[in-house]
Amino acid sequence: REVPGPWRGEHVAVVGAGPAGLSAAYFLSREGFAVTVFEREADAGGIVRYVVPQFRISREAIESDVEHIRKQGVRFRFGADERIDVERLKAEGFDFVVLGVGTYGTKPLPLDGENDRVYPAFPFLRQFNDSPGTLDLGRQVVVVGAGDTAMDCARAALRAPGVEQVSVVYRRSEAQMPASREEYELALRDGVEFLWLRNPARFDADGTLELTVMELGEVDHSGRRRPVATDRTETIHADSIVHAVGERPDAQFLAEAGLEADETTGRVATGAAGETELENVFLIGDSRTGPSTIVSCIAEGRRAADRICRTADPAWRREERIPPMDAARREAEILAKKGTVTDRPDPAAEPDPAVGFEPAALAATEKSRCLECDFICNKCVDVCPNRANIAVPVSGEMLFADPFEIVHLDAYCNECGNCGHFCPWEEKLPYVDKPTVFSTAADFENSSNPGWLLEGQRVRLRFGGEERRMSEAELETAARGPGDEARFARLFAILRGTRPHLFGPVEPEIPGVPR
Repeated sequence: REVPGPWRGEHVAVVGAGPAGLSAAYFLSREGFAVTVFEREADAGGIVRYVVPQFRISREAIESDVEHIRKQGVRFRFGADERIDVERLKAEGFDFVVLGVGTYGTKPLPLDGENDRVYPAFPFLRQFNDSPGTLDLGRQVVVVGAGDTAMDCARAALRAPGVEQVSVVYRRSEAQMPASREEYELALRDGVEFLWLRNPARFDADGTLELTVMELGEVDHSGRRRPVATDRTETIHADSIVHAVGERPDAQFLAEAGLEADETTGRVATGAAGETELENVFLIGDSRTGPSTIVSCIAEGRRAADRICRTADPAWRREERIPPMDAARREAEILAKKGTVTDRPDPAAEPDPAVGFEPAALAATEKSRCLECDFICNKCVDVCPNRANIAVPVSGEMLFADPFEIVHLDAYCNECGNCGHFCPWEEKLPYVDKPTVFSTAADFENSSNPGWLLEGQRVRLRFGGEERRMSEAELETAARGPGDEARFARLFAILRGTRPHLFGPVEPEIPGVPR
């Protein structure tokens, strides 16, 4: 539905129109709260709009999402004062305040030397998005750090005028880098170089950058082996440095809001849904957790919205105030007061007309829906350590409703069960259920999977528990019919046409030598 209009009396102020704030605003408005988002910038989107490089996400996509949120009844106040007074918002009539202000604070890079061509990540990325032609980085750029923001900086720097080489310097090993594997591989593909176990120490005016060689010591509080400086150094040339380390919440903002942050981490102690010590004030997103992903921030917003719904619902209100920091105890006491699960209304009962839908049906839908997206799921491809599951594009094919079909490669599977563990569909095991390409007769005979084994000019196949042999021409004819069997035959033809290397032995057989 669009422009639902509030039907409850509660008003919520959301400070910050980044992923976390927009998420909270969306879900709260959908539940009937009157939501106003306060944003210091001229547009919504936060880090996604102003920091994430445009070659990763288009402004049109952002605008589409923001417009959809606006149509849910969310109001925006752009150009708001950076120093929001929480008590003033409450005095204006807001029952709840949600703070999603991000981690725009940056610690200076501890670096000796007289070269001042050192730029923090967020201002650099913003300038790259706004006016990349004004960047003057020189030919060789060094990015310090190895998180997702560092990968964005490195890939953006390669696209800046005059830049020929970008190197990422990180004081830990490749295995310890916080960046997601996908972002790292995209940076490698773009040509970014990586210098592991190196820490910048001095940056001289002539561009000489001195690096301290590090080694891994004992495990520290993060669970990783601590990088320890050695007495060895190396030098490389850099025309400029972009540092993507030390992002942290705005300590001054949090203090002015009445929240006490840890001096070391800059983070505020909260409940699991962002509850703070201030009544009905929530802290969400990177400002609560530290730098994270966009998806994590969206989840933060949803958790806070859910908690606010429960707090505002009269059935969940309590006379005495329970400290929000003890979220687990609070939940247990509320449930104890409401009664056990067996005391709750029968899910099969008639739907409440005030609600407008059957709660049990909605819960069943949410449970069965893919956790990542309601359109496509390639989770078994992502989680397979051996790459034994592949996504075959079938978009535009009349027989297929989805844009991809999952195919299993028997020769690469060790039946670890990882794909089944992560599959959001109950009782599904992709390495057993999916159409399978077999490489040998023994593999085919030792399996009950549906699939194909190419034997010279004929195809040995299993479908619906039935085995048979057909020529490729016969399979092409079968693909012209309706139903699942036609899809099965057409999928084979697509694989033969686009990926013929998948059929046949994985490696040549040597007589007398077992494979």
